[in-house]
Amino acid sequence: MKQLIYFLLVALLYFASCKKEATTWTSEYAAPLVFTSLNISDMVNDSNLTVHPDSSLSLHIEREIYRLNIDSLFTTPDTTISEVHAVAFPGTISVSAGFTFISDVEESTFNVSGAELKYISLNGGQLNYEIISYVTGPTIDSIKIPSATKHGSEFLTVIHLEESDGTIPTTVTGSVDLSDYEFDLTGSDGLKYNTLISNISTSIDPTHSTPVDISNADSVRINVSFENIDPGRALGYFGNELVEVPLDTVSIPFMDKIIGGNLDLDDIDLSLSITNGIGVDIQSTVNELNSISSIGTVALSHSTIGSPINLNRPSKTGWVVNSSEYTTTFNNSSSNLTPFIENLPNQISYDTKIQINPFGDVNSHGDFYHSDYPLKADIVLDLPLCLGANNLTLQDTIQLSVDQDTSQIKSGTLKIHASNHFPLGAEVQVYLSNGANGFADSVVSQPIIAPAVVNSFNEVIAPTASELLIELDTEQIHQLIHSGIALIKVIFNTTNLPNRIKLKDWYHIDLNVGATIKYKHEVN
Repeated sequence: MKQLIYFLLVALLYFASCKKEATTWTSEYAAPLVFTSLNISDMVNDSNLTVHPDSSLSLHIEREIYRLNIDSLFTTPDTTISEVHAVAFPGTISVSAGFTFISDVEESTFNVSGAELKYISLNGGQLNYEIISYVTGPTIDSIKIPSATKHGSEFLTVIHLEESDGTIPTTVTGSVDLSDYEFDLTGSDGLKYNTLISNISTSIDPTHSTPVDISNADSVRINVSFENIDPGRALGYFGNELVEVPLDTVSIPFMDKIIGGNLDLDDIDLSLSITNGIGVDIQSTVNELNSISSIGTVALSHSTIGSPINLNRPSKTGWVVNSSEYTTTFNNSSSNLTPFIENLPNQISYDTKIQINPFGDVNSHGDFYHSDYPLKADIVLDLPLCLGANNLTLQDTIQLSVDQDTSQIKSGTLKIHASNHFPLGAEVQVYLSNGANGFADSVVSQPIIAPAVVNSFNEVIAPTASELLIELDTEQIHQLIHSGIALIKVIFNTTNLPNRIKLKDWYHIDLNVGATIKYKHEVN
């Protein structure tokens, strides 16, 4: 309805602005604008609708309400390793071009927030380096990480430094993209965790023409830092952290247009589905689940709310993970689902806590993580479109932009002839901005669309004809063009309240729209 009224208002203004003749009187023009037929699928995404054998409809809505971030399992901190390297002998020696006078192998252990990792691969991140050299000759410095490979090749970066005067060092900085690198973190003996092996070497530039004097005062400081690490896969023990998720909300966008009234629904099913794709045992507790709207807040009551839920760890073959699933269903007999949904929520709030590995390292450092297989929670709502609407009010604004000359329009009227095959009626109002952050009276003089005729089973047996009139005078047209905004409010009521009606897939409304405008002509 919103899109239709937007189109009609713009069409009216364009139609009027195109009527220009060399005369001096006010003329009236009438023309048909559009014929359209709207059904439920025009109002709701087709993928959310299910048609049953009796032609009745159900609405299927899925929303992800939570996803566990990797930094809740373990944090790979932005870490700097700083090492000073120098020759191991006293005195001074003269070395020729190409001579390697520093070659050190280091093992560095990282603090990974309680986790003990054996392996990690990265979707992204970078290694930053800074090399500070006091060597009085040009050098080639290399940073090799044998335990880091990409497509089978070890990490290696080679840096060229100019010579120092021995007092003021030469400094070079740079960075390397770590995307797709895999790290073995078990150290040189294969028994450690969070441990990286690196090999630092410094050689005299082989193109240098004269020998260089080297002493143990000719140090090379290498600072290496890891930044913005984004794990793609990991193996090890991820600890037994308690992740407490404070009260948070997820929006239901199409519900935020409902501002009042009541909706009586039947046979609703709401499911909470938790998918665990992370290779850990998990104990989760949903402390609360709330329906939030302009009407108020309704807390869901059910046996699972506040009770621990045990999630088994998934299995995997290679890096293909078979996620484990847990689903609990809320319905009218097991919960207060009806008032929860009839609260017409535009937000769902939740508060939960997640215990990782509640029984400790029972899998001998066999925890695993793959970024393609998350731990997430979804709500799934199956809502039969069998309902009763009592002054159910939807409200929204539309933005208009008209670049035609409309200064000579005196007035305009939109006539909307409706043939309604829905067993619910509507009152349609369109309000124009008054320029003071508010809206003036409605411009709809005949606002009622009557419901279709139904039989004793509340099934449609005949359409009902109605006519809407939207009338704009000169001041209102200029006001609409100036503000570029209008407010639409539609109030729905089903027939034969308090009985519910079933919406069928063939129900529709035919709209035949015409325009009449008065236009002032002026002689050039």
